[in-house]
Amino acid sequence: MSKPYEQLLELARLEQELVDQRRFAELDALGPRWAELTANLPAPAPEDRKLLEEIELTVWTTVAATRLELEETARLRALIERGSPAIGGYGDTVLAAALGAQG
Repeated sequence: MSKPYEQLLELARLEQELVDQRRFAELDALGPRWAELTANLPAPAPEDRKLLEEIELTVWTTVAATRLELEETARLRALIERGSPAIGGYGDTVLAAALGAQG
């Protein structure tokens, strides 16, 4: 097995771990390493096939997990945006009631 492909698999696993742990801010730092490794990859040897399959599976699993997180974030954001006016109105009602009780 080729060392560069082993390193690529390690990087793919690290990326997956960061996504699984929702440590998204740390993903950006992996970009230069991805670029470095992929820019200098030798032609894969036949024995690298298994590694390449595992890299592909790991990357696509990470992509799917990231998409799910993005969809959930968008859903929650929409709920917050829809609820903001209702919460504001509720707050005004509570404040008015509290002020009325004092006076």
